Amino acid sequence: MITWIQTSFQKHHKLALGTLLGITIVSFVFFGAWSGAGGARPKSSFLGVDTRSQREIEPYRDIAVVLQKDPVECILGKHLADAAQIPTPTDAQAAAFVGDFRFFYGRLLTPRIAAGIPETELPKLNAEQRKNFLDALTARIAASIEGATPPAAKKAAAGRLVAAIKQAWRIEEATKLLAGPEYAPPFEATLQWRVLNTTWTLETATLDAAGFKPEIPTPDDKLRPFFDARAETFRIPPFVEVACAVFPTDKRDRDAASSDAPPERDLRAFILNNKDALALEITGLDTAKLDEQLDASKPDNKRAAILKAWNDSRARDALAGRISEALEKLSLDDPFSEERVAKFTAANGGKLSSVPAFNSNSIPKTAPVPADLLRHALTLTTEQWRSSVYPAKNGQVVVFFLKNTKPSRIPEFAEVREKVAAEYTAAEKARLFAELATTTGAKIREAVKDGKKFTDAAKTLGLKTDAPKPFKPDNVPADLQPLGRQLWREAAIVAVGEITPVLRAGDKAVFVHVVKRDTPAPDANDPTLKYFATNNARRAAEFTLSGRDERPAVAGASPIHWTGFFDEFIGKRKTAEAE
Repeated sequence: MITWIQTSFQKHHKLALGTLLGITIVSFVFFGAWSGAGGARPKSSFLGVDTRSQREIEPYRDIAVVLQKDPVECILGKHLADAAQIPTPTDAQAAAFVGDFRFFYGRLLTPRIAAGIPETELPKLNAEQRKNFLDALTARIAASIEGATPPAAKKAAAGRLVAAIKQAWRIEEATKLLAGPEYAPPFEATLQWRVLNTTWTLETATLDAAGFKPEIPTPDDKLRPFFDARAETFRIPPFVEVACAVFPTDKRDRDAASSDAPPERDLRAFILNNKDALALEITGLDTAKLDEQLDASKPDNKRAAILKAWNDSRARDALAGRISEALEKLSLDDPFSEERVAKFTAANGGKLSSVPAFNSNSIPKTAPVPADLLRHALTLTTEQWRSSVYPAKNGQVVVFFLKNTKPSRIPEFAEVREKVAAEYTAAEKARLFAELATTTGAKIREAVKDGKKFTDAAKTLGLKTDAPKPFKPDNVPADLQPLGRQLWREAAIVAVGEITPVLRAGDKAVFVHVVKRDTPAPDANDPTLKYFATNNARRAAEFTLSGRDERPAVAGASPIHWTGFFDEFIGKRKTAEAE
């Protein structure tokens, strides 16, 4: 069956691909979901899957975690895999799929870079990398399982992940079967043009967590399990105790740095490269007026001060070179010796002082050098017990020497009870607010179903409502922009007159009521339509070379993909309008 389909697609690729995907996607996006489905099928149904049903959408959300796509894309992908009778992979095929370079590394590299690596040099995931990768996917699925203990959620997620990986393999095989080299179906450009030119009329209702202040007790019998399940997040970073040697410039360094007046080009480059630091040292320095400020004949010139800063910088560079050479005599093969370090510091004109033990969470503010420099000391180890030379203020340089270290550890519950209580309270508040948002959304939908207006139903429940002017995707109102791509992902799969699930924008829960969608008929001569067609062909060629087909044709009805795809075009258009 599959061989016959593949042969048929090779002979009649454009017609078959355009027909199958075109009818499926366009009919859903522009005629099915947007105008409401007829008959007994729910309005939120897509290819027989109720996208509002947690039970029905759950397997596709798992597949989406594996493929890093939208659940609606995965519904379409599985539908195509079923139609092409792609079999379920064996365990060996699934394992190879997870360890494949294109599957894993392709998420880290751009397709162009990935395409430039010869097949013979493509690395495979080793056992540890594969385990870490699968653990990360399992954790993401487990996080979506509510009402289960962490061990139970992890066990359930592991089973769901296996099923998701096998379905992901089928979807990828169907994609390969349908994907043609360097080809983009014409309907893609039409679809993108329609999305970009669709005018949306929306209403919103916002539930703000700022006024949500539930009473949350924090007894030990609640905090201890919370701590045990997240003990690693309370880990105390390693402590270091260091000696700090500060070296000032002396006559040797100033003599080494002395020279004739620097070329004007070098002096200007020095100013521009160090303008922030120089602005603190030289009162009234203005890099926008360099000609005047470097002209010694001008009454308000800064030339003398700038030349002094130049010479000081060169002297400090000479000092850094001198101390670096001297450091080579302190062999790392020998252990740290405070006496030896003290002699080294004194011999080079420096001053040695000790800094009490600290870690990344407790940088001391009373140390002889600023906190940003002290952070360098955190990288020292018993093998690499001395640091490099770091520049400090006033022409000084600094070197750190590790005296002692305390390893990282997970604290006892009693040590961090206050912090545990704060994080538990925050987590409980978030959970309770999510439950409130869910029940609020259900009440709004029920009221609308009974004939009440969306805004009236929301106001009755104390929500803030808004009805922005109709807009297109390239001119989203400021109040809706924090919703990001989730707005398009959810709004596109509900019918006109329906309400999206709860969307999150910071500490706010937002419900969007789709009032109207106006989509004009495309003009074949529209330059934007031609731009999309050309760009699609270029992108199809790049993705074919990369070995991974990520074209919009396979993306299906998910505007989360389209929104990113239009970024480049919208930016160009707005630039052109500004000019």
